[in-house]
Amino acid sequence: MGQGGVYERGGEKAFKKSKDIVTVALSAPPTGCRAVITTRISRMFHVLNIPKAGSEALRKIFDGILGGFVSSILPPDYAETVSRAVQGAIKIYNEIEIQIKPTPIKTHYS
Repeated sequence: MGQGGVYERGGEKAFKKSKDIVTVALSAPPTGCRAVITTRISRMFHVLNIPKAGSEALRKIFDGILGGFVSSILPPDYAETVSRAVQGAIKIYNEIEIQIKPTPIKTHYS
């Protein structure tokens, strides 16, 4: 990528030139079976770090989404129930995140 192309894998390992290509890559923090991205790879990208959303930000986001949905199909009396349901779900998520860490065998937790 950094030299205007890539070498084929296997076979005669011919160099394949690339032109006008945009590459987008995403990565999660190195935990469990995920490794740290090497500087050899990361030097070819603009690295953007988005921190994990806090409980208050998650509450506002999901209150808005679920509140909007519920208000369109149920009476206004249920608005308070939505807030409590969202807070409960976030509390459960945070507890699971603490107790169940990803491992190389069980990466689906992340």
